[in-house]
Amino acid sequence: MIVPFPVPASRIGLGLALLVSCLPAAAQAIDPVHGKPGSLVLGIDQRIGAAPVDAAARQAALAVAGNILAVVRRNPAIASPVGYTVRIHRAFGKRSDWADFDSGLPFFAGVFGTLFAADAKPSPNAFKGADFAIYVNTVLQCPVNAFTHPLAKHPWLLDGKAPVIEGGRATGQFRGHVIYDGQCVVLSRHKEPPFLPLTRDQYVRLEISALQERLESTREKFAGVSDPNVRSALDSAVQQIDNAIAKRRQELDSMDPSTRSSVVFVQTGYAEAKLADPGDDGAIPLSVPNPAFFNQSLPPATVQAVSVFLPFLQPGAPPAGLPPGLPEDWRPATEKLRDQLDWATLEALLQ
Repeated sequence: MIVPFPVPASRIGLGLALLVSCLPAAAQAIDPVHGKPGSLVLGIDQRIGAAPVDAAARQAALAVAGNILAVVRRNPAIASPVGYTVRIHRAFGKRSDWADFDSGLPFFAGVFGTLFAADAKPSPNAFKGADFAIYVNTVLQCPVNAFTHPLAKHPWLLDGKAPVIEGGRATGQFRGHVIYDGQCVVLSRHKEPPFLPLTRDQYVRLEISALQERLESTREKFAGVSDPNVRSALDSAVQQIDNAIAKRRQELDSMDPSTRSSVVFVQTGYAEAKLADPGDDGAIPLSVPNPAFFNQSLPPATVQAVSVFLPFLQPGAPPAGLPPGLPEDWRPATEKLRDQLDWATLEALLQ
């Protein structure tokens, strides 16, 4: 079965199909200290996304996923859960459909898990979004939304390649590694960062492209229409779009270097997205996966990065401006998982 990239339902970007599950949602209240013993359920392997993965790459990917699975199963919070039940899957793919990003590598692979109430009996064949995950050679394991501007028909792609995403903001450090969005660590030996912030210059240029696409679409839609009332409405719409394009081009031309390179935060609402300051209520950081992060010249099975997604990885309140993940009741369970994870072995996988 082919399913979309498994991220929490609250984080699913536009265009990502809903994951199908015959199970109830995870419990909203658990007691991982004094609760009843849960169980570990092994789910079936999953291929992520529609992009084909050839037989040799699939075999190599599942071998890597098996190594990750062995690390996960040694974690007491997974092997002997108390107050909750865990289901984990091996998974692999080449590119995720929801963000349409190709790293240039032949595959990514890893393990994702879902948390349930202790008395739940999740089926290995049913699917639900991931509540935690560890993947090799992808940074889009970290839960983020693909950003779609209200002016655009589709999620934005920078230079037609890198998806613009909500998130990818550095918020702290863990074992010397950068924490992104309070819940994701990317282990790597690369000097390049996994995410690059979207700049004001890039944002305005993408707005201009979206407006130009809308202008062309509007003209094509009403091509050949002779009704004077319709033509008048069309001319008015075209003029408004032309004015908006001119305004943004003027803004672009007048930008000083500091503004041009500044990091973009936006506030979104019904049919609108406006630039915001980082401290504004609901301000969302925009970024893109760094195309220079991975080295395509290395052997296919080389482990270049290990991404660990774990809610509440970073102590304290989750970062503002991003959709919520697991409810606060799950913090003790995920912190236990974090503290008992064999981080040294994960770091040793890097080549």
